[in-house]
Amino acid sequence: MIDLAFDLFRLIHANKWSIIFALIVVWQVKANFLDDYVAERRHQKSMEEANDPERVRILDRDRERRLEEMQERQRKSAMEALKKKKDQPEQPVPKTKKKKPQPRSSGYNPMDPSSSSSSGPGYKPPKRKVQRS
Repeated sequence: MIDLAFDLFRLIHANKWSIIFALIVVWQVKANFLDDYVAERRHQKSMEEANDPERVRILDRDRERRLEEMQERQRKSAMEALKKKKDQPEQPVPKTKKKKPQPRSSGYNPMDPSSSSSSGPGYKPPKRKVQRS
């Protein structure tokens, strides 16, 4: 048993670069060709199963059943809402007064150059001083 382990170790040690090269080649083939092929086959199989007439028939029955359940629930809730509305006495709708527009405030608006604060008609930058030498 120990001799077998030593023989295996010697074989690996003698062929280490060949083994590394073979592993790199296998990894590249898998990454570039095999993964794409497997993904394509899975997609084809999935499409075949999705278009299977028996499966489509089962899914259509299930979809129709769920739609009927939703319609029945909607009918029941509409009937309950109608009953509640009939049971409640009709209340007059209070009239709301229209709000009068507020006059514009004379506050400072930085986006409107005509609006002013207490400092004058608006912002005026200081005059530029040119230094001449």
